[in-house]
Amino acid sequence: MFTASTTALFGDEILKMYPTFGKDFFAFDRDFLSFLFQIPRFMMRQAIDRRTRLFDNLEKWSKEMHERSGGSPVDPEGPAWEPLFGSRLNRARQYDYKNRHLNARSAAALDLGLTFGLSSNAIPATGWMLMNILNPNGGSSLLPRVLEELRQAEKPDGSLDIPTLVSQPLLQSIWNETLRVYTDVLVSIHIDVNAMCNSSIHN
Repeated sequence: MFTASTTALFGDEILKMYPTFGKDFFAFDRDFLSFLFQIPRFMMRQAIDRRTRLFDNLEKWSKEMHERSGGSPVDPEGPAWEPLFGSRLNRARQYDYKNRHLNARSAAALDLGLTFGLSSNAIPATGWMLMNILNPNGGSSLLPRVLEELRQAEKPDGSLDIPTLVSQPLLQSIWNETLRVYTDVLVSIHIDVNAMCNSSIHN
């Protein structure tokens, strides 16, 4: 799921340039409370080194993608997805970073914060979506229709054409209905993830 959601959000190139992104990210996820509660640095050197590696690689990826796209991402009002910067959401954020004159480190921290939110939400939501599609007590026509949409998005080499996949109406409808009906929220404390990730700039 991390591979799929990261590709859908950020494009094709990020996992090619940073193949251990998932491993480092989930270790960062385990380290999260140590940063939140400001554990002394000498007690979490590995966690700090890992976060630094995440920032360094996200900076490198962003710089390379801007160079390949001629200095600006594809217009967010354009295609739903493109291989360099991925989704409209990510492209709009990249434009916003430029408009706010954010430095590369701040942008990388915000991208890490977005990845945190994405993985916390997309993974359980996709699980609910799959359970409804595969529900033996559900409509018998649903799974064949979903598989047909997947076949329409399949390339000759067996991989998926992401722009075609994200435009499939039935899959979009199931996803939107899943988000409407289900939620996975523990409301106990408000945490500004982006601010916490950005705190490394001042450490």
